Formats: sequence, C-alpha cells, structure tokens
Amino acid sequence: MASIQKRRLQDGSIRWIAQINKKGYKRLNITKNTKAAVEKAARDIEVAMDNNTWDEFASDEQKFGNTALEYFIKLYLKEITPHKKGGTSTIYNETSVLNLILNSPLAKMDIYRIKTGHIIGIRNQWRDKGNKATTINRKLTTLHDVFKHIRTTWKHEGLTNPVQGSKLKVPTGTAERNRALSDAELLTLRKELDDCKSPYMRWMFDLALETAARRRELLENSWSNVNLPDGWICIPATLSKTRKERLIPLTPKAHSILKDIQAYQERQFLKSSRLIPITIKSFEEAWKKTMLRSKIKNFQFRDTRHMAATMLSNIYPKMQDLAKITGHDKLDTLLIYYEETIENQVRSMQQHFNK
Repeated sequence: MASIQKRRLQDGSIRWIAQINKKGYKRLNITKNTKAAVEKAARDIEVAMDNNTWDEFASDEQKFGNTALEYFIKLYLKEITPHKKGGTSTIYNETSVLNLILNSPLAKMDIYRIKTGHIIGIRNQWRDKGNKATTINRKLTTLHDVFKHIRTTWKHEGLTNPVQGSKLKVPTGTAERNRALSDAELLTLRKELDDCKSPYMRWMFDLALETAARRRELLENSWSNVNLPDGWICIPATLSKTRKERLIPLTPKAHSILKDIQAYQERQFLKSSRLIPITIKSFEEAWKKTMLRSKIKNFQFRDTRHMAATMLSNIYPKMQDLAKITGHDKLDTLLIYYEETIENQVRSMQQHFNK
C-alpha cells in the first residue's frame, strides 16, 4: 500500500505525493494536485506491478502517458470506428467487439507488454464459449486494426502488432454459404413477416430477393436514388461495400414493391426520404423474433443475396453482367452466390445443339 503525504509549496499551492515500495521494484514517487488523483495513480501502478505488467525501465510516456490498451480502444471508438465504410452495421459490430475487449483484463495492460500469447489467451476464451473460427477471426481483425492505428495514427512506431499470427485456421469452404429457402420455408417465412408490426419487414425481405442488394444498401437508401419510370434503383458509392456506385434494374415484382411502399408512405403522411425508414437495431430485433417464430434453421438475411443472385443468373447468363448488378469486383467471389443447376446446364446444351 502506498504512503500518501500532503506537501505545501512555497507559493502556497498543495501537492500530494505517493510513495510506492514494492518488492522487486525501485522506490517510486508520484506527485499529483489532488489526493484522489495520486491515490488512483498509485493504485493503478500497484495493480500493474501485481500483474507483472509494470516496466520500471519504460519511458515516462509509457508509464504515465496512458499507454494502456483501454485508452487506445476508447480513442479508436471515438476517432476511427464512426468513419468506417461499412456504415451502421459495421459500427455496431465493431463497437460490440471492442466493448467486449474493454471488459477483459487485456484492456488494462500496457500496449508494450501485450504479446501474441496474451492475444491467443483471449482467442481461446472466445473459442471455449462456442464462437466459430470465422467469428473469432473477425474479432481479431478488429483488434489488429486497433494496434495498426496505434503504430501509425498515434505514432508508436516501435510497437509490434501482437495480433499477428494469432488467428485460427479456417478449413477451406467453411466460410462460404449457399443456404436457400425451400418453397415451403419461403411460404412460412413470408407469413411470419406479414405478422410483424411493421409492413417494412416483408417489403425489405422481398426487395432483397429481387435485387440482391445488401441489408445496408436497402435500409439506408433514399427515394432520390429510385427511378420508377425508367425501372432502376441506384446503390450509391457511400452505401456500397465496394465503394462503387451501381444501378440495379428492377424486376416487375421489385417495381411493384416500391410502388406499394410509396403509396403506403403517402397514406400515412410519412415524409421520409428513406425507402425503409426503420433502424438497423429495430430490423435485427424484428428479424430475430420472426426467425424464432418460423422455426427455420440456419438461415440469415444475407442468404437472400445468394437466392437473388441465383434467380438473376437466369436473366443474365453472363457473369460479367450479373457482377455489375450484385456489386462484386471479383468473379470468383460471385461464384459463392452464382449457382446454376446441372439440369439448367443440360437444358442449355440441348437448346444450343437443337438450333
């Protein structure tokens, strides 16, 4: 326990001094303007000494300049996370991950004392709690980005990134999804969506099936990007995952859905600039409850993209054309969503030779 003393200086001001005597460390004196401040500083140092994370040979900046990981995570959440290109969903997910780390002992450690072994320890904790390898790796990617900004943005060039080499190996193919609803499941899910308080849930689902648009590209899009007379909807670069604008031709059903939404908003006197004026949080909660009621297993909203791409591939047999609509930069990525059955391939072959 540190000893605290009060000292009055010649100019009449008061200073508080804490003296820390810990076995294995040199005697350390800390001076602060208030008693509460010096007690907190002494307590933090003693905890670091107990945890073997206090480096008496570190610079004053490292000792007293807030180089705990906790400080930089909070700085990252304030300065970096709000500007991520993924938008609301990315900010929400990243904030959840970083708050999880903030509540762990790792957050209290000095960044210069954190090694890959510490990262592997928290990684194994996530794994033991049932997190999938891909989920764990996404969390580690966020933490990796924090350390990258500590080195580059906040000028700690001498810091090595301890997350490097801590990710789990993911077997080839396990990250790909090709889940599609059967006709019976589609009927069940639409019925449950119709029972939601907001009609936007059903419209959102059907629009995704008709356009292959991502969740954010619909939830945050506006009417100014819709051209019903010419039959297309624009996904602006600010909403697109690839940061490239694209135009999606509207199927007859998609055109009808947008007309229904427009008429509904006019009837309700809703002066909203957005197509789907609900928040991401409200949507996620309603979707979760809908899936529980439907009892449909292993289906996520993002799987609508796979189903839509499969449907659109019948309209646009050239993958280059399909990629312009779905917004894929690489055709091998589009293959995850592009699915043509052997029956369709045989039919195409027969039609070609019959000609």
